[in-house]
This record gives sequence, structure tokens and C-alpha cells, in this order.
Amino acid sequence: MNKRLSGLAVLALTMVPSVLAADFTDKANGFSVAPPDGWKQGQVQGVAVIFGSPTKLEGFTPNLNVAVEDLPTSMTLSAYGKAGDVQLLKAIPSAKKTSVKPTTLGGYPATSQTFSGTVQGHQLYFTQTFAVVGKRAYVLTGTTTPGGAAQLTPFMDGFVKSFRVLK
Repeated sequence: MNKRLSGLAVLALTMVPSVLAADFTDKANGFSVAPPDGWKQGQVQGVAVIFGSPTKLEGFTPNLNVAVEDLPTSMTLSAYGKAGDVQLLKAIPSAKKTSVKPTTLGGYPATSQTFSGTVQGHQLYFTQTFAVVGKRAYVLTGTTTPGGAAQLTPFMDGFVKSFRVLK
């Protein structure tokens, strides 16, 4: 679950300007996703790809990322979620889950959840959708300030809807 949590610690986001095609494809990790128009691809350890908003909120760059975790064995979605909850509280002791609901990600059963917590002294809001496909977990996370939650929602919704697992 470490890669899942790496996507949460995004304060060290380094923006790398780039021109993006409509879709970002990561053949090595087996997925494609479409970032919002104008969002810039960046780099942060522990995630396959991260995109930062062109507009900061309260000094923070809202962002969307995809983390991919190769699992040692097949795991149910429920078991992955429970293991992730344990790791979440280790990484962000102040984390408070505000919603959890079933959904789909790339046509696979998934879980969507929101939570807030303090990371490196910053109060943040997270929205996350994850699925387990065989021995691989895909975790999409959107992060912003609590005041930016409503603004992030349509971007995260589009990001999740665009996600595809490559065959």
C-alpha cells in the first residue's frame, strides 16, 4: 500500500512543463488516462503520473495522480481497501474519511472515497478511486485544499471516467 500513500504526499510536487496529448499512456503500468486541459505533468516519487492544476489555491497546487501497485497475490477490492486504511492512518494520523461508495474504474469494480487530513502542516482534501485488476491495483487520487473540494470534483470525475486499463 506504500505507492497508494505516496500519491497523498504531494507537497513536494515538482512541475515539469510539457505539452500533453489528449491521453497519457503508460504501457509499462498498463493504463491510459486523460488529464484536464491545461494541467501540467509533474513528477513525484511513488506515482506513475501526476498532473498539477494551472491555478494554485491557498498556496497549494491541486493535483491528480495515478499510482500503480503490483500486488504479491490476488486480492479482493475489499481486502485492498482495508489494508489501505491501515496504511493511510500510519501516513496521515489525522485522516478522517468522509465518504465511501462503490463505483467502477476502467470498467472494473472500484471504490471511491473522500477524506481529509493534515500533511506537513497543511490541511488537505483527498478524493480517491481505486480498483484491483488481477495482481495490480490502480489508485487515482485528487488532492486540494478543503476550500477547493467543489472545484476539484469535476476534474477528478473526468479523470476517473477517462481511465482505461490496457489489454
